[in-house]
Amino acid sequence: MKILLFVPPGGYFAERWSKGSTMPTLGLLYIGAVLEKEDIDVRIVPAEVLGLDWRGIRKTIRSERPDVVGVTSTTENRFQSFKLIRIARRTLPGVLTVMGGPHASMAAADTLSHIPELDVVVRGEGEVTTLELCRAVAKAGGDRQSLWARLAAIDGISFRDADGNVVATRPRAPIADLDSLPFPAFHLIPFDKYNFKIDVPGHGPLQAVNIMASRGCPFDCNFCATPINWGRHVRMRSPENVVDEIEMHVRERGVRVVFFYDDTFNASPKRVERICDLIIERKLDIFWRAEVRLDLITRPLLEKMKKTLGMTPSSRHQRTRLWKSSISIDLWMISRRTRSEPASMPNET
Repeated sequence: MKILLFVPPGGYFAERWSKGSTMPTLGLLYIGAVLEKEDIDVRIVPAEVLGLDWRGIRKTIRSERPDVVGVTSTTENRFQSFKLIRIARRTLPGVLTVMGGPHASMAAADTLSHIPELDVVVRGEGEVTTLELCRAVAKAGGDRQSLWARLAAIDGISFRDADGNVVATRPRAPIADLDSLPFPAFHLIPFDKYNFKIDVPGHGPLQAVNIMASRGCPFDCNFCATPINWGRHVRMRSPENVVDEIEMHVRERGVRVVFFYDDTFNASPKRVERICDLIIERKLDIFWRAEVRLDLITRPLLEKMKKTLGMTPSSRHQRTRLWKSSISIDLWMISRRTRSEPASMPNET
């Protein structure tokens, strides 16, 4: 069987991507890696990055003739995702249409009720759920009645049954062992076309990559969707697994900056220290950035983090200059005592 996973035209509309740079979609890359490991024919189609308009998307679906079309969605790009689902249905009437991502996960019933061309919503983590969904499609062999019965046994989805009723199965249990997942399938996308670079003072824009070293956040900020998307229980990849992935990106893609896309990278300070130790031990010449909480920061942790900034011998002066150009450790410690809300580390960290 074959599945196409789309990022809709327009990509993501956040201000940080308004200057021609964008990040690969890790959710689809993880799903692609899991499906590929199980010998399922999967293609990831980042329409914006590939320059595909709606006509190009129709042509792609028509030529590939997939069994399943999946589309990721955020609230900001939901209308583009809806349009892609409608196009998929009109182009290939027998295809199973699936939507995932933050918006669909939070508004599954509403989305299915308003988009009749949509068959299934994958809620929350998509790796295992999408794999089981593909297996159900393969076993049903085109028999929709058989498929509806199989869908009812899959955790973590909402779907429209044969009578048009929206059915929600029980929530999918979070993946406990994140190290059991293969690394995201970056080889399934044209990585160079993303132009994902982060500006490092003194070095200019450097090739960057995004990595998720954990999922979930123990805090409950009222503006954040993480408790719904990932849950409040933090699940962490081992430091060795994280640094193995960093090393792979450095070797295969010439990456110089790592953007840890965790909600609270320092939820476990000891784990961050171990990641820093491994970066130093392996002499990885990288810069990195992450979002952290000030109330979990300690001086020893900051000192350790500072040591990982650019590991080439000639960069010692630059490391000091980079750090001081943003904020001093003493000032960070003062901030820690006077503030408790989450904060981003300097871009160069």
